[in-house]
Amino acid sequence: MAFYHTQSEVRLAVTRFLEVAYNTDGEVTSRLLKSTGPVTVAVDHHGNASISGNAGRLTFSVSEALQDLGMQLRVADVSMHVDDEGMIEFTANFRFLRAASASTRGRIDVEKLITSCSGLLCRAARALKGAGAARDKQLQEALQ
Repeated sequence: MAFYHTQSEVRLAVTRFLEVAYNTDGEVTSRLLKSTGPVTVAVDHHGNASISGNAGRLTFSVSEALQDLGMQLRVADVSMHVDDEGMIEFTANFRFLRAASASTRGRIDVEKLITSCSGLLCRAARALKGAGAARDKQLQEALQ
């Protein structure tokens, strides 16, 4: 596992967190991402995550996503809101187990994020081909 993670890797982790939230409960996640006001994502060292805002709250696990990304996380905090163009603007602060930290800002195209290939059939195809990088590429395309 890496001791240091780039801003690009942190931005990818944020999109993976949102993808897992959407796969856990798409209705609540969609409401949160389309609502006015701030939305926060918090992740602890066990990979337990929550997304919350004016439209509700959802808890889920991102431990598998963290493992896929090679991240040993102490804590992550992501603050986001939807801008005038319908894009998610976020600020992310990650602290890792070995005292390293990383912070970044970015924008996410919500429509591209939600329509990225993440269904059961896509996951099965990726497992057969080992194409995790293809999914990460799709998620990277959602980042602006």
